[in-house]
Amino acid sequence: SYGSVDESPLLFSPPSLHSKITSAALICLINTLTCWDRYVTAGVLCPIISFYGISDATGGLIQTSFIIMYIITLVVTGWKGDHSNRKHLLLLSFTLWFLVVSASSFVPQESFWLFLFLRSLAAVGDASVKVIAPAVFADYFKEKERGYAIMLFFISIPVGISIGMIIGSIITDSNIDWQWSLRAAPVIALPILIVSGYLIEEPLRGSMDTEGREVKETSHWEDIRGVVSVKTFIFSVTGASFMNLYGRAVAWWGPTLLLDAMKYTNYDESIYLGISFATLQSFCSIIGIVSGFIGTIAGVFLAESWSLGRCLSIGRSRASLLVSSFGALFAIPLTILSLQSISVNLVAYLGANFVAPTIMGGTFPLLTEAILNVISPSDRAMASAIFNLVMSVTGDGPGPWIAGQLLDTLSGGSTDAASVFFSLQRALLIIACFSSFGVIFLFLAAWTYPEDVRREK
Repeated sequence: SYGSVDESPLLFSPPSLHSKITSAALICLINTLTCWDRYVTAGVLCPIISFYGISDATGGLIQTSFIIMYIITLVVTGWKGDHSNRKHLLLLSFTLWFLVVSASSFVPQESFWLFLFLRSLAAVGDASVKVIAPAVFADYFKEKERGYAIMLFFISIPVGISIGMIIGSIITDSNIDWQWSLRAAPVIALPILIVSGYLIEEPLRGSMDTEGREVKETSHWEDIRGVVSVKTFIFSVTGASFMNLYGRAVAWWGPTLLLDAMKYTNYDESIYLGISFATLQSFCSIIGIVSGFIGTIAGVFLAESWSLGRCLSIGRSRASLLVSSFGALFAIPLTILSLQSISVNLVAYLGANFVAPTIMGGTFPLLTEAILNVISPSDRAMASAIFNLVMSVTGDGPGPWIAGQLLDTLSGGSTDAASVFFSLQRALLIIACFSSFGVIFLFLAAWTYPEDVRREK
């Protein structure tokens, strides 16, 4: 295939700009759909548990099995992504996702383990697009346009998550069978899958970076060595891992902390203004989505302006990573303010919850863009796989578990409302303070970035 690493650029015409934009838009839509499906299950978890007659612990296996398959797929896709036609790999994964998600909505009551297996396979679609998209975008666009494409890709994530959570909540609160929540995404996915087969283009690997030089074939182990030998990549992944630990912990325990705070204060109207927990939690979710959306766009445009010397003349070569680093640094006190004010001042709590994600919104897209700039075109799928793998291993798995362990230790088994609230609050504060060390590694990544870019060029 003309997307393989040993293909001569003389054997095919590069995709037009229109084709590249169309392809990138379709890939972002695929990402939206897979995120939508991933989070819709959480919204209908109670009806699923009731339908299959399983315990809460067994219901938790739905998320656990998904993460396990997600990690396996990251490894396989990273392994194959730098040596195969990425369009074919993406469409194969998306087709499998479409089939298993559709099939999972028809599993009868007595076959929970089949349902669990099918839901775990749905991770193949989500993981594959996370690995393939950055590598393909790097071969569609040069650095400026590449940043915009990555920005839109990261915006599609909260869009998909919010759609999934909203649909799940609507289904749960209505008389509609929960299975329809799993059928909505495949209905939209089918025409997108068909159109993608015709319109998504496979670009020549390294076409935007190699300046006519041929991208040489390398072994899988050489790919891994090439990735982990880049200092900027190691520092970026390490810094992001620290931050992701708190991010996943608070995503899991945040609603519980809010409910515990309201119970501890006896739903004090002078603090919570008579707003119910469900309404307040929905409002917090909307704030998170909007702030992430605004922050992603603002962060990318600020980094671009800085790199062009429009706002500062110093540090231009490190602009993207410096924006990420300062955003993470300034978010630390706001994160602490959010945790401390949750039982004292609702305005301060909501304000901190809005501002912190806003100033950090560009962190992950800018890190992704920087990583693409320092990694060889022949190793980019592997780099994306390693990055996402580390994020899953350090965040999705241990983050919520560590917070739970700290909660149990600090509360000493007490069920008193005050004890439970303050124990969970302190547990999240401990993780937040520990995660703040990630800022050091982000600044180290900014320091080594220009040298690694020159080496790659």
